[in-house]
Amino acid sequence: MKNAQTWISAASVLLGGLVRLLSAAGVFVCMVCVLGCEENPSRKEEPVPAEGKESSLVGSLEKLRSAWDSEKAPEWPIVELLAVLCEKAYLAPEEAEKAFHTLGLEQVRPVTAESMVGYVVWAADVAVVVFRGTDDQADWLVNLDCRTAETPHGTIHKGFYEAYHATPNPQQSLRSQILARLKEGAPKYLWITGHSLGGALALVCAYDLIENEKFPVNGVLTFGQPMVVQPQLGEYLDQLLVRRYTYFVNGKDIVPRVPPTYVHCGARIWFHDGQIERFAPLRSPSRIAPLKGLPQEDALVPMSPEEFEQLKAALRKADRISRGTSLKGNLPWLRDHAIENYRERVHTALDAEASAESDSQMK
Repeated sequence: MKNAQTWISAASVLLGGLVRLLSAAGVFVCMVCVLGCEENPSRKEEPVPAEGKESSLVGSLEKLRSAWDSEKAPEWPIVELLAVLCEKAYLAPEEAEKAFHTLGLEQVRPVTAESMVGYVVWAADVAVVVFRGTDDQADWLVNLDCRTAETPHGTIHKGFYEAYHATPNPQQSLRSQILARLKEGAPKYLWITGHSLGGALALVCAYDLIENEKFPVNGVLTFGQPMVVQPQLGEYLDQLLVRRYTYFVNGKDIVPRVPPTYVHCGARIWFHDGQIERFAPLRSPSRIAPLKGLPQEDALVPMSPEEFEQLKAALRKADRISRGTSLKGNLPWLRDHAIENYRERVHTALDAEASAESDSQMK
C-alpha cells in the first residue's frame, strides 16, 4: 500500500511538471508569434493618424479655383473639404486654427460677434468664409422664432439677418470683420459655408457680399441649414446665386424644416434612405433628375407653426428628462443634424464615386 502511495505521489509530481512544461512552451510559442508579427512589417497594420487623414484633403484646395455648378454632378472633394471646415469650426479657437493649418490653409482669421463665431481662411488666392453653428442645437431650436426683417428684395429672418449685420458696435459685427479680412487678402476665389445656424449666416453673408459688395463668390454650400427667407426673396436669391448655391440635408434632420412660414432657395442634395436625392430650386420650371432613380416628389415639407410649437415643447420635455445630458443620441432628427454625420455621408459619396471610376477604368 505504501509503495502504491509513493508511486501515485511520484506520478503526480511528474504530471504536474509536464503540465508546467507544456504551459511554458505554449507561452513561448505565443511570444514567438507575437514578436514575429511585430518584426514583420508586412503583417502589421499601422493605424492612419488623424493628421494623415486630414492632410489628404489638402489636394482639394486646388478644386476651389473653379466655380460650383449646382446643376451638374457634385464635386464631392469640394463638398468634403467644406464639411470638414465646418466641423473644425466647432473646436476651441486655438485648436481650430491648428486644424485649418493642417488642411493647408495658410492664414486663419477668426471673426466673432457676441455668441456668433466664424473664420476667414486662405490658401494662396483662395478664401473661404466658414460660419460655426451652435453647440446646443436643442436650446437654439427652442428659442428660434419667426420674426421678420425687410430687405430691398423681400423678407428675411430677422434673427439670422441681425446676427450677421448688427451688434451694439456696428464696427464689430460679423459683416464688418469679414469685409475687413477679405480686403486684407483680396482673394481671387471665394467660397462661403456653414453648418446649422452657421448655414443660415452663410446665406445671409452670400446675399450681402454679392449684392452689396460685388464679390465674385464661386460657391455657397451649407449643411443642415434652416430656412432663411420668404418666397419673394427666395426667388431673387435663386437668380442672384444661380448654379452657385447648394444646401445639404441629412436623413431626418429637422433643422432644414424650420422655422415656419419661411422657404429654402438654391439647389438641394438630400442624403435619404441610403441614397442621394438632388433637386433644383423649388421655383425653377424644371428640376434636376434625382440620382439613382428616386421619385421627384418633394418630401422635405416645412413645419407648420403648430408642429413647430409641438417640437419645441418636446425638446423642453426631453431636456428636463435628460438632466443636462446630450439629446443627440436619443432624438434621430437631432442625431442626423450633427456635422459629423454630414461629413460621413459626404465621405461615403466620395468613396462610391471613386469606386465607380475605378471599376470603369478596369473594364
